[in-house]
Amino acid sequence: MIPGRTSCYNRWTKEYQGYLMAEDYQHHGKGYGCMDRNAEALHSSFADLNGALFFNVEGRCGSLK
Repeated sequence: MIPGRTSCYNRWTKEYQGYLMAEDYQHHGKGYGCMDRNAEALHSSFADLNGALFFNVEGRCGSLK
């Protein structure tokens, strides 16, 4: 995974395209996750369990190496 890039390095092959996401800053310890660009909802439950909700990660200059 290469945050902030829109293309692969030379001789690399793109295997996946999506979004880097994480939980809200108030829910600690869940880490980052990659969400598929064409993710589909899972219709097996209608309960609102409201666990750690995913949000897009926002990059800022100097925050990533």
